[in-house]
Amino acid sequence: DNQQWATVWQKYYHPLRVTDQLTIVPQWEEYEPADPKEKLIFLDPGMAFGTGTHETTNMCIQALERHIDSNCSVLDIGCGSGILSIAAAKLGADRVLGVDLDPVAVKVSKENIEQNNLLGFVEIRHGNLMDVVTEKADIVVANIIADIVIKLADEVANYMKEDGLFISSGIIMPR
Repeated sequence: DNQQWATVWQKYYHPLRVTDQLTIVPQWEEYEPADPKEKLIFLDPGMAFGTGTHETTNMCIQALERHIDSNCSVLDIGCGSGILSIAAAKLGADRVLGVDLDPVAVKVSKENIEQNNLLGFVEIRHGNLMDVVTEKADIVVANIIADIVIKLADEVANYMKEDGLFISSGIIMPR
C-alpha cells in the first residue's frame, strides 16, 4: 500500500551521528545532544533523496566537514532533501546555493532549510544547473547518479572559483 509506505519507513529512521560535529535528526524524533559542540540537522526527506544514511551522502558530508571554512561558498548540485546544503551551512559556509531539477526535491529542501533556521544562509533554485546558476563557488558538491557526475565533470569548473574543490559521489545505476 503506497499510502502506508509513505510514512511507515519513518519508524526505522533515527538520529544518526555522521561526523564529529554533525548529527542528523528526523524532525519527528526527540534527541538531546551528547556533546555541547554537536550540531543538529533536522530533516524530513519526504519523497526526496537524502536521509543521511546512505554511504554516498555520508562521504560527501565528511568531505565538507574537512574543507569548509567561514569564508567558503558552496554549490550543491542535485540537492534532493537539502541535506548537503544544510550540512554546509551548519559547518560554517558563508553562502550555500542548492539546485535541483525535481520540483518535489526543491519543495522538500526549502522546508528542511526553514526547519533548520537557515533561510538567510541557504538558497534553493529549481531548474537545470546551466540555466539557473551563474555564480561560482569555492566548493561544488554533487551526490547524484554516477552517469550524471561523469557528464558534470566536464563542466563543473565553470561553476568553481579558482582553486575550488569538487566533491562528488554517486549511485551506480544498472544499465
